[in-house]
Amino acid sequence: MLRTASFETTPALPTTSWPRSSITALAAAFAALGEGLATSRRYQRLRSNGIGHDAAIRDAVGIGSADSRPIHFAGRI
Repeated sequence: MLRTASFETTPALPTTSWPRSSITALAAAFAALGEGLATSRRYQRLRSNGIGHDAAIRDAVGIGSADSRPIHFAGRI
């Protein structure tokens, strides 16, 4: 059986402002954007100081530090 849409009764649009969840999501998106920009600036500053890419990424993202000291394994360099 074929159903047809009836345009005689349209649902009422909400008259309230944005839902609270939309505002919360928008605020979280702006916070993430700010963190991303700060991370980018940190990475660029480290790279301009001569730190290698891998170390600068780890430090900027917060996974490790940008120390350029050699890693010691079993007392050897």
